[in-house]
Amino acid sequence: SVITIKVGIVKDLANYLKKEFPHIKIVLGGNHVTNVKEELFKTIPDADYLMIGEAYFTIVELAKSLEKGSDDLSSVNGLVWKDKDNKLIINNPREDIKDLDVLPFPARHLLQDLTKNYHSDTRYLRKPATSMVTSLGCYYRCTFCDHTRNVRFFSPKYVADEIEHLKERFGIKEIHFWDEIFIMTRKRTLDVCNEMINRKLDITWSAYGRLNIIAKNPDLLPLIKKSGCWYMSFGVESGSQAVRDFIKKDLTEDEIKTATEIMQEHGIFTRGLFMIGHPVDNKETINETIDFARSLPLNSAQFNL
Repeated sequence: SVITIKVGIVKDLANYLKKEFPHIKIVLGGNHVTNVKEELFKTIPDADYLMIGEAYFTIVELAKSLEKGSDDLSSVNGLVWKDKDNKLIINNPREDIKDLDVLPFPARHLLQDLTKNYHSDTRYLRKPATSMVTSLGCYYRCTFCDHTRNVRFFSPKYVADEIEHLKERFGIKEIHFWDEIFIMTRKRTLDVCNEMINRKLDITWSAYGRLNIIAKNPDLLPLIKKSGCWYMSFGVESGSQAVRDFIKKDLTEDEIKTATEIMQEHGIFTRGLFMIGHPVDNKETINETIDFARSLPLNSAQFNL
């Protein structure tokens, strides 16, 4: 999976792999590939295939075709490839998945040892812990982000079923949800939390949230906490309203202050995420961001360039 700032690293890795294991096929996908498409073959010449858009089924169809030794991959939607004559072929696009529940659980049993893998910058209260994704996309329009706005959710039943699977198969006690915004909509948050509570899943969990959603729905917090949440991260990005407006964060100072205070009142560990070096940042706005972060009732603040 390729993101723009990692293109150079991916190029070097692909080159190394081709030299060490020339028989291996290298497949690239992700946001950068979807935007640049066939041009990426020029940047990363060791790539064999490019996948455009969501690749859940594309990768399976490609693998099956390669297993059969097929030279004709034209039926694999969402694929960019070269035939035996090195002719570039761009297949038909693949539609986004409408119903996420058709996807199987991730094949975690293929990992070496799920219960001992903690190479992560996220915190956890109980071990063994692992991660899940329960939705795709985000409704918001932050300019620095390239995630789809075609938001879709796994059903609350699917989410609870996967948690039960993790508990029974691996003894998991804690989960970090990697959704762009786990609490994206009020109804969905209510439904998922109630499903966890009603099924007595007994897990602790952490996730990424959004401060304006908390500020507008403070009554969600008791339910969120009861379902097992102890830790949530929020993008603040800048202490300057002018900078937040420039990046289309759609977040006010009042919402930030109100939400962080609510989180503290309910005893949920709160991490603020900040960026230094926006296109319109200067020394004053950077200092404003640092001062603003220090003024908020946060348990942790993370700064990224």
